[in-house]
Amino acid sequence: EIVKNETLAKECAYVAFPIEVPGGSFVLDVPGAELVPGRDQVPGSCVDWYAARRWIDVGSERFGVLWAGRDVPVVSLGAIGTGRLDERFEQRGTGIFAYALNNAWDTNFKESQGGRLSFRFSLEPHEGPHDPRAAHVFGAAACAPMPATVVPVGAAHGPVVAGSRLRLDGPGVICESLVPAGDGRGTIARL
Repeated sequence: EIVKNETLAKECAYVAFPIEVPGGSFVLDVPGAELVPGRDQVPGSCVDWYAARRWIDVGSERFGVLWAGRDVPVVSLGAIGTGRLDERFEQRGTGIFAYALNNAWDTNFKESQGGRLSFRFSLEPHEGPHDPRAAHVFGAAACAPMPATVVPVGAAHGPVVAGSRLRLDGPGVICESLVPAGDGRGTIARL
């Protein structure tokens, strides 16, 4: 958490995570897929900054670190992004630099940023190579924790049903969300 004065002067702020994984590389969670920088990109696309949906794994075959930036999805990988406009991704290290504040661009950012600002991050080490399921579970827990609702004693909340309503099987199956069906007669599970 920081307290910052607003200014119209061009500025940006990074939160540095100087993670060191010898021989490590990055895998990012993007909507509907995993992305390996430089490999899974359209040639000529931006390599200074990346948007990670929920998690980044920086790791090797031996070990790694999972990172989640709940409030800061834009990052630079290996080195701080400076707008070099490189033609391809060239890994310059294994650190992660969260792009917390920026009013240097003419679009998509407020012209001044200030006040009391909170940024939440999560880190978790892992042994062995990248595990997509473990990364997804970590990212979901860090960025979209399960909400809880208090039901006062005696409040009407429907019939109590004993037993399980949903069973998931298989190492690659993850329940993304459970929501009541629009007609009120069921539950929609996003897997």
